[in-house]
Amino acid sequence: MGTTEGFNSRLFLKGLIQDALDGQKTGGLTWHATAWLAQKRWINTKDSIEKFLLKSPTRAHRKLILVGGSAGWMMSSKWLSQFEHIELIDIDPLAPFLFRIRHQDVFKGGSVRFHFDRRDGILELPQLLKQHPEGLVWFDNVLGQQCYRFKDEEWVERQLKFIKTLLKDRSWGSVHDLLSGPVLVDNPLSDERLKDRLSKVISWSASLEHPSETTDAQTPKQSAAKDLDMDDFDLPHLIDLNGQSMDFQKASQALLSWVDACGIWQDHLSAEVFPLGIKTELIAWPFKSKYCHWLQAGFCNL
Repeated sequence: MGTTEGFNSRLFLKGLIQDALDGQKTGGLTWHATAWLAQKRWINTKDSIEKFLLKSPTRAHRKLILVGGSAGWMMSSKWLSQFEHIELIDIDPLAPFLFRIRHQDVFKGGSVRFHFDRRDGILELPQLLKQHPEGLVWFDNVLGQQCYRFKDEEWVERQLKFIKTLLKDRSWGSVHDLLSGPVLVDNPLSDERLKDRLSKVISWSASLEHPSETTDAQTPKQSAAKDLDMDDFDLPHLIDLNGQSMDFQKASQALLSWVDACGIWQDHLSAEVFPLGIKTELIAWPFKSKYCHWLQAGFCNL
């Protein structure tokens, strides 16, 4: 008995240290150090996220279930202050301490209750929703990181697509990586040629492609989709990018040209996180010198 308990303790401690170091490839000390050093570079992106959050009708919710919140490096204190209870869900054991430091103004006076639950809020999402039947669910820059955690891209894409099914009766939202890769300029948001274009709100939503734009005859999948949940099928999609309809590839190329992209870019497999027809916003994030991300932010069922 003593040997087993000792082994389990060592295994737990090893896992704790590993999660503190890399957060299972989604954070940890490396992320915290990077974020702390990049605060000036990220300020415009952080402001854009705050504007998006504050203009969304979330005041009716008293409880926030913050999945993958980490230390809240990109999170808005003003928005957090609207809630009475914040439930932080994260793998990183350092998250609650750093989160409180980063957003200390939110917790002054004790009007906002705070609780940390160290768990995988994505893989354990069904259990998490049962445990918290009420409250707004917000995925904070975590869904786009799943492609780094798991090698099976098809499995990751299925998991991300299924999230909207699990949350179909809940108010929820997310900001996550859509695309990322190298760019020609140091910081697209500071470049004179690009910053005016990138400072404007960029809208993105997906819809079903009309059958007449493909073939006159419906495929079996298209016919079946009339009576079933369309999200169960891999149907053709059109992207509405700032009012212009195009396929995903063309929309992606447009985004890449807007930030002077070069080289090979990463698709974060998150293009179908939101239900069809949900209007979202895209936010440029100059992650580091000559490397940029496109973030997608949106809410459902508010």
